[in-house]
Amino acid sequence: MRVISVRHPSARTNRKVSLVFNRVEPKELADHLTYLEYKIFRRVNFGDLKSYALTGHLRDNLKLERSIGLFNGISQWIQCMVLSRHTPRQRAEVITKFVEVAKRLRRLKNFNTLMAVVGGLTHSCLARLRQSYAHVSSETQKTISEMTELLTSASNFTSYRKALQEAKGFKIPIL
Repeated sequence: MRVISVRHPSARTNRKVSLVFNRVEPKELADHLTYLEYKIFRRVNFGDLKSYALTGHLRDNLKLERSIGLFNGISQWIQCMVLSRHTPRQRAEVITKFVEVAKRLRRLKNFNTLMAVVGGLTHSCLARLRQSYAHVSSETQKTISEMTELLTSASNFTSYRKALQEAKGFKIPIL
């Protein structure tokens, strides 16, 4: 027989989603995310990508698995940060902050993390927050649309491929 474990109600703690989020500037956050992305990206080699393309799975491909884990983690973290706020205005402030992070990631030419951030911001669980988006400036909403258009898979990622080709110097492509 299987035993079901139940957490005692008094064992619950009041969790804070992020204690420092309000104190970190978008520029600094984007820089740190880029550093994390770079640490993982530099370890992924052609053999890892070839193995994934041939087999279609990540088994025994830890480097690529870490990259995908970071991508998904960032996207989910953004959703949690927005949804953890109680009022539409507070949610709008978090959305605006992450749009500023996205703008910085674009300037840093970190396309992979930019895709994770835009994916988090445009996820269906946030897209339904009409009252929250009513508090987001039209300029910020326009930026979200532009970033979404840049990273769309339409026409085989034409906009993204053009931006990647035009980017000079250091860049992190979408894996």
